[in-house]
Amino acid sequence: MSPAASNIDLSFLDIFSLIYQYETNHDVKLLSPILAALTKHKAIHPGVRKIDQLSPQIPTIDETSLRLIEAAEESMDSQWNESNSLNEEFVWDSIFKAIPILIIRMEFDQLNELLTKYSEMYQYTLQIDSPYSQNFFEYDFYHLLVNVLQLVFQGIDQPQTITALFDATTVQDSSSTLMTLLQQQQQQQQQQHLKQTTTHQNSRWQNLKAIEGCLKKAETYYAKNRVVLTQSFNVELHYYYLIKWFSLISLFKEFNVSQFVDQFERLYHQPSVITKSDLLVTNLIDDDSDQYDEDYSPFKLFSTCKEYEPIRNHIVMMYQVCLIVVRPFRELQILETDDVLLDLIEALPLNSKVYYDLMISLKQSDFNKFKCNINDLEFQSQMKLLLGNYLPDLKYWDFFRYILLLIDYKNFLLIMSVTRAIPKKLLIQKLGGYDVDDESVIPFLLQLMAILKLGEVGISYEVSKRKLLMNFNQIYKGNH
Repeated sequence: MSPAASNIDLSFLDIFSLIYQYETNHDVKLLSPILAALTKHKAIHPGVRKIDQLSPQIPTIDETSLRLIEAAEESMDSQWNESNSLNEEFVWDSIFKAIPILIIRMEFDQLNELLTKYSEMYQYTLQIDSPYSQNFFEYDFYHLLVNVLQLVFQGIDQPQTITALFDATTVQDSSSTLMTLLQQQQQQQQQQHLKQTTTHQNSRWQNLKAIEGCLKKAETYYAKNRVVLTQSFNVELHYYYLIKWFSLISLFKEFNVSQFVDQFERLYHQPSVITKSDLLVTNLIDDDSDQYDEDYSPFKLFSTCKEYEPIRNHIVMMYQVCLIVVRPFRELQILETDDVLLDLIEALPLNSKVYYDLMISLKQSDFNKFKCNINDLEFQSQMKLLLGNYLPDLKYWDFFRYILLLIDYKNFLLIMSVTRAIPKKLLIQKLGGYDVDDESVIPFLLQLMAILKLGEVGISYEVSKRKLLMNFNQIYKGNH
């Protein structure tokens, strides 16, 4: 007997956004929904342990959490020792109850171990004769999800500040003693930083490899069983689409913008294999004929079904940001001005602001307006609150500064494609957002020219006392 597909409830993912918002602005109004989420899912997020107002509730919830985690481990161990009478449904049910708990507690390694051990115990078949034969996509989705979250929440602890290293008495010591202590502490920090960086890189690589493996397995399994899986909609097929949509988070976290846009738009264009009646049977939508069409594409599922609520606004925001980076300015618009996607954008004021104040201003080549809008501190604060830990890790770069630089790169290449020569000050003016005497962007443009080997196609750069010129085939000799 194979495990039955479980009801899909991903609302436990909301806790991460709530905790991030509270840690950012300490709004006491968030305490009530945070407590409600923790009580519902019977788990304590590590960040909650720092919130004094919620400390009385922690022991009771912790006790329930540990009991359910132990039940999952015990069911696994008991079945492991009695492999001849393996009860997959019993084991998976125990694991399934522990999944949201371990995720909220951010015990990703322990969950990965449970899932890996389960897959070793229960060997999935590659060919099925019924979509209810096994829960392959359900398992694969949660395996992908834990690795996506592990990738998202990886981080390197920041080195301590100098003021945190020494108390008042230490600072009053002789300068030579202080310098010795500083040097020793610096060496310790460098060693610790190197160790943390290596660990972070290895873990990140393992997560990316696991995510790639989950996607490949899902594609192979779907290709072999497409006819069976698409005869009527089933929860397994829904998990397949969840795998595709949630994998976008890892692409954005790594800032693979081209792959993100390609994958998003493939899902957008994929035709429907699902009908409204199928969704009603599986209780994935309510019976509201005015709200729901008869046919459901993967994008319509994404825009409609409750399972996507924890990530829907995030994914739409990510898509717009990626479009801004990869799409030519004149082509900057959402897919075929699709009404459903536009409705999603306009449903969230911040997404609407990105579309109308950022994307459209770039499409109109109003770079001054674009930079003014993206540099707005209130806008940046709101975007950080929405995307939170999903923001890409850009090492030493601020996310918004990096976007601005990429836009400068695109604009620079566009300018050089339509002009033979341009004075430095005019170039800076056309890039927008700079004072004409601000040359801070020039070194980055030089870097870009070197990386792309633009000299090989005739683009050159010359500096003299009074002239800084760029051209294709000859150096511009005019004055500015």
